[in-house]
Amino acid sequence: MNKVCFVYCAFALLVGSSLDSKSQEKPEQTYIWNGTGFDRAPTYTEVIGSIFLFNDWHNGVIKLENGKNYNNVQLKYDQLNDQLNFKLEEGKPMTFAMPIKAFDIIVFDLEGNKTVQSFVNGFPAIDGGTDKSYYQVFDPGASSKIEFVKRLKKVIYERKVYSSAVAEKLIEDRVYYYLVMNKRLFRIKRSPKELLKYMGDYKKEINEFIAKNKLNFKSDNDFAEVVKYYNSLS
Repeated sequence: MNKVCFVYCAFALLVGSSLDSKSQEKPEQTYIWNGTGFDRAPTYTEVIGSIFLFNDWHNGVIKLENGKNYNNVQLKYDQLNDQLNFKLEEGKPMTFAMPIKAFDIIVFDLEGNKTVQSFVNGFPAIDGGTDKSYYQVFDPGASSKIEFVKRLKKVIYERKVYSSAVAEKLIEDRVYYYLVMNKRLFRIKRSPKELLKYMGDYKKEINEFIAKNKLNFKSDNDFAEVVKYYNSLS
């Protein structure tokens, strides 16, 4: 009888410990995913253009301010409101209840090539942004002397329709480029000459790198590659 009682008590303790462990995990999980219904947000049905970085949902990774990462999250980035949305399986779009420090959106093209766009906040407030504004970073996690970042802000503007009293509402993209140095943002034009203003100590090497790699600076990655090379020289 004592043996049976011992086994029963041990089993009860094991189950209780397991339930207690799960109950400790549940509040945090609930808090993370307990967002605000996206259906409460404006739909912008009368606006021409998209408010999102990508119109489709894409798999991604989020990083909380406490350093925890969560993978395989369905994400959509609203650049009009600078707001990250998520969706659970078969669920409606939601916004996060907890502050998101950084996130990656993973995209595959028709040929199966993978690209990752990384965003992070925490930069000083500038040009109408705040320390919560997200910037696209091109070398995430690197300890760099100079960092190249981009902020794309979508705004709504009105355009009068010809021979009509009605005004159309359209989405306009406003793109800002910055170099980050000593925790400060320096806004630059989309020009290689702008980069060289901040890289005078290696101007010769940078020009040789540009020529060797035939960079034409038609893409953001060309700027990012130059900055990455500069940091390797420093």
